[in-house]
Formats: sequence, C-alpha cells, structure tokens
Amino acid sequence: MLQHGMELRHVRAFVAVAEERNFTRAAARVFLSQPAFSRVIQQLEGELGTRLLDRTSRVVTLTDAGRAFLQHAQNVLTELELATSELLSAAGQAKLRVGFPQYATYGLIPEVLAKFADLFPTLGVEQHELFSDQQLTKLLANELDIGFVRTPHHQPEIEYLPFVTEEVWAMLPEDHPLTAQAELRLIDLRNERLLLPSRTLSARFHDYVLSCCRQAGFVPQVLTMEGKAA
Repeated sequence: MLQHGMELRHVRAFVAVAEERNFTRAAARVFLSQPAFSRVIQQLEGELGTRLLDRTSRVVTLTDAGRAFLQHAQNVLTELELATSELLSAAGQAKLRVGFPQYATYGLIPEVLAKFADLFPTLGVEQHELFSDQQLTKLLANELDIGFVRTPHHQPEIEYLPFVTEEVWAMLPEDHPLTAQAELRLIDLRNERLLLPSRTLSARFHDYVLSCCRQAGFVPQVLTMEGKAA
C-alpha cells in the first residue's frame, strides 16, 4: 500500500531513474521536464524520510534504502499493469481511447503511443483526431479516456497535467515581405489577415491568439476555418 502523500507518479519516476541511472533520460521516459522530475523525486524522498539516490556523480546511483525500495516499487507497477489489463479485458474495454489535435501526429503522439505500447502491450489504442473543445465534450461524455489539449479549460470534472510547452508560429507565403525579417514580432502582423480555427472548433486557441494580439496593441483581421483538428 502506498503511504499517505505518495502517488504512483512518484513510484514511476523513481523506477525510471533507478533503471536509467540518468535524470535526463528518466525525465523523458515519464514525460516530465527535468526540473519537474527532480521535484517529484524530492517529494518521494521527503515522504519516505530517507535519501534514495546518490547524486554526487554524473551517474546516479542508489543508496541502500533506494535498492531496498526499488524491488517493491517495480512490483507495484507490474501488479498495477496486470490488474489494469485484466480488468479492462474482463469489461470488454481492452483499449485506451485517446484524443489529440492533428498537429500532434507530427512527432508527439507517435512517440507517446509507442511508449504506451511498451508499457502496456496487452492494451489497444483507439485514436481520435479532434480539436481541444471537441475532446473536452467527449471526455465529459465518457467517450474518451485521455485527451491532449491546448491550455487547461478548468473543467472541475477533468484533471489536467502539464505535458509539453509549444510555440506558436506564423506561416507566411515564401515571397511575403515579412519573411525577409530576421525576427518576426506579433505587432508586425497588424495589417495581415490571420487564418484561425473557428471558435466552434477551438475556442480557447482562437481566443488566445486574439488576446495576444490585443496585448500587442492591435485588433487582428481574422478569417476562420473549419476542418480537421489542429
């Protein structure tokens, strides 16, 4: 049984660093930034009241307490995977329903799903390309199990976890005068028409771009588009 305050994310993070012997690789393995990963390990050590890792060298090593805890932690994760697989199979739902925007298929989602397949080889994945707002609707209707959305929408029924920070890019024709600039500022787009997803498809992203433009000192000319999730 996990101690009060200890969560599975702490156990997964510890097992990752114990097996990788490297904080950078371990953080990537559990999809956390390195600072966030370090905080999780510190929280675990604080909860247990003992040091689990020796960070005095570039290669991470386990303390005596860490070696003792590792076997139990690995057993917990193995039992959890088996229990989850058996439960879903018995319920006839041996698959994870995942929602994501189209842009995430260029690198992010394939990596995540490949890692999921390694961790849970007996579970299938049902993929849905959807805008963030569409994902939220399906999550609330229990038609998705997990979604990858832009910015938290603060729905109390949904738990949000930060996963990745992304930049917003402006796409311009190759011969556009602004492409000659070494750096593009948002204010440089004040006389341009911006093509954005409609609020029906992606209200949060649409409003986010408009808010950034207003903060930069202008109200943009907006063309809206309908179509696949982006």
